[in-house]
Amino acid sequence: MKSSSRRKEISKKVENGENGHYNVSKNSAPSYFMTLALVFGGCCSNAWSLERLLMHDSNIGSALTFLQLSFVMLYYLPSVLHFPQDVAYTRWFPRLDTRVVPLQLWSLQVIVLLGVNIFNNWTFIYKIPLTLQIIFRSSGLAVSMIFGYLFLDKRYNRQQILAVIMVSCGVCIATLSRPTSRTSMQDDYDPVAYVKGIFVMALSLILSGILGTLQEKTFRQYGSFVWKEGLFYTHALALPCLLMISRDIPSGLKSLSSHGVSTRKSIPEIYVVVFMNVITQACCISGVNRLGSTVSSVQTNLLLTARKAASLVISILLLGSGWNVGLMVGAVLVSAGTILYSWRRNSPVNDAKKDL
Repeated sequence: MKSSSRRKEISKKVENGENGHYNVSKNSAPSYFMTLALVFGGCCSNAWSLERLLMHDSNIGSALTFLQLSFVMLYYLPSVLHFPQDVAYTRWFPRLDTRVVPLQLWSLQVIVLLGVNIFNNWTFIYKIPLTLQIIFRSSGLAVSMIFGYLFLDKRYNRQQILAVIMVSCGVCIATLSRPTSRTSMQDDYDPVAYVKGIFVMALSLILSGILGTLQEKTFRQYGSFVWKEGLFYTHALALPCLLMISRDIPSGLKSLSSHGVSTRKSIPEIYVVVFMNVITQACCISGVNRLGSTVSSVQTNLLLTARKAASLVISILLLGSGWNVGLMVGAVLVSAGTILYSWRRNSPVNDAKKDL
């Protein structure tokens, strides 16, 4: 009975959506604005707290990833549990709900997600400024375009191709413009480490494009309402894998603990920042997934681009991150190119050929 009612609920949700996306109505407006608050508030606050933590130690990336994965897994655990009422002796023992998406599909996404997280953590080890990381990762639009053409049978017009060229040029200019920072000395610059960091970011960008393609294919087939299930299983499966792969998690946790000077009257500041980073990461990832299930991907691209711009401004103004003319030109090109790419013309041909 449970499986039958579950299948009926799934079928009803798919029928109410359009290609796996729900239409935003007046009744869903409060939820839509809550999603925007999660995206902008959560992601921007997460970027701010992350850079504050990296100022203490750039080798704590794996430890933060461990804490974030654990919290998100526990937070979404109740959404995939149910308490059976038909057996008297086990009615109080929760069980995992029937999965909508096969476990092997989530497992495949976990492998790619782990690669993205590991490479992202390596960029911190190579001390790539967060300002450059934000600009560089904005070029994921070009990667998504290539993967969409190759694997999702998407076609693109001249406007979109021009936008990708702008984004690519912006990333190249920003990459060649080595940022400077008030928090580090000029003598600390290591060109070999800088090139390695750029290479690692490029690998992370490719894996992110693969992950996006896998997620889009999953939402197309099973509906976008499975995002909570996806968040739980991808984080739950990734956690033990991360523990086996990353050897620097204990040292990272120890480093965070060593920077906390406890007193009887107050909690160490770094503990507060770590707590804020974990909570805002959960808000950020929840908002992004909710956004993809509420509006079209065109609006999603626009809003995420605005969020990255806001994070960049916060990083520069509040934390004194490296900034120069090259980064400014690169940021403008990346932002303008992303908006141009996402600005869909009201053409029947375009509407039929692309699902952005």
